[in-house]
Amino acid sequence: MHELEGMYKDRNCCVYIQGGEPYVLINLEKFYGQNPRISGSHCDFVYICFKDGEWNVFVVELKDIQNVKNEDVKKEIRKSFQGKFSQTLSILETQILSFFNVRCKIKRKARIVIPSEVLNIIGSLIKKDTTLMGELELFNDAGLVQCYGDIWNPSIRLI
Repeated sequence: MHELEGMYKDRNCCVYIQGGEPYVLINLEKFYGQNPRISGSHCDFVYICFKDGEWNVFVVELKDIQNVKNEDVKKEIRKSFQGKFSQTLSILETQILSFFNVRCKIKRKARIVIPSEVLNIIGSLIKKDTTLMGELELFNDAGLVQCYGDIWNPSIRLI
């Protein structure tokens, strides 16, 4: 059996990816950049795998957030996440999942990957933001993962 083990990195933050077969890892920066018909905000990458009899679709956004003492942090968080998860899920369902013929038993999982130092503060801000939580409710599972963590094991569950 083949398995994927690796990591996706953006600046000083990365997340580990492993398990499941078959699997697909899509770098959405490249996907959007090379597909001029698709525009709008999007997450960093999508990981699709089949594990324990179910398709798992991870929509992942990495943010190397350092300063959360600023009063405008809530606005910045909303600006950096708003629309990304719903737009990515829409593209996934209309263009990507149909291509791979993925239709049954899909677990949609949203992951926000951030440094461990700001994990609790950001988690609290997101849980209080009805707009962002409304977007995340489109998923079966949503959580915060600390940088260098594993997408299967979020540090804080949001849904």
